[in-house]
Amino acid sequence: MRDKIITVTILLIVAMAAFAATQPVLTAENALKAVRAEINGRLVRDVYDETRAIVEVSAVSSDNLSHYTVRIAWNAGSFSIESYRFVGDNTPTADIAEGGGELVLYSSPGSSVDIELTLRVTGETGGENEFSLDIISSLANDRQATSPEIVALHKELTLSGEPEDPESPPIPTKLALNQNSPNPFNAATTIKYDLPVASEVRVNIYDILGRTVCTLADGKKPAGFHRAIWDGTDFSGMPVSSGVYFVKMTTTNVSRVIRIELIK
Repeated sequence: MRDKIITVTILLIVAMAAFAATQPVLTAENALKAVRAEINGRLVRDVYDETRAIVEVSAVSSDNLSHYTVRIAWNAGSFSIESYRFVGDNTPTADIAEGGGELVLYSSPGSSVDIELTLRVTGETGGENEFSLDIISSLANDRQATSPEIVALHKELTLSGEPEDPESPPIPTKLALNQNSPNPFNAATTIKYDLPVASEVRVNIYDILGRTVCTLADGKKPAGFHRAIWDGTDFSGMPVSSGVYFVKMTTTNVSRVIRIELIK
């Protein structure tokens, strides 16, 4: 009986060794053959005359990979991620690195990833390698995840040229004072307001006691989307203290108020 068990055990070991010998070894060459990916982007100007970067990434792998990771990185000094959306039915797990600058997606074998990122332009653009795309993979037969991960593909993207303008800038359908961004803020914040018709407009900043801190806009404005930037200073250009403030927009017969917070 014991001899039979030993014989069966030896046969199993031999069979497993033979099977392992027939499986592919993960190398940069065969990993590259198992994935395809593209990264494209452009600069656009929105209705508030602010510049955004639109970056589109698509990737797909064969069934030979147990999983693959899509890593999209950007120059955090020039871009800040605003939003992202998946195109299609596949929605892989996504992680944004602390402090920004990187988005990582985890996908399953044989699946595709199609994602569109919208990033706010916060610095100079046109430098080399502003965006990079890496596909990191391992083999499907490694159920214990013991095989090494390999960067199967690396691509870079630089955005240059003038931002694209909206083909036909729309006119807002209603008057609005939008919440500032960022909020809370430290150095400066942007306040956006929409005018469905040309109007006399005043935009003031008030403190919690109702005192006027400064005026951001005062005069006739055309119909459209407008913005004003407050740098946290008063009428004399002196920095104000941290705290809650109010933005009031007044037109001929309508006013709107929002609450904002300055943190230093």
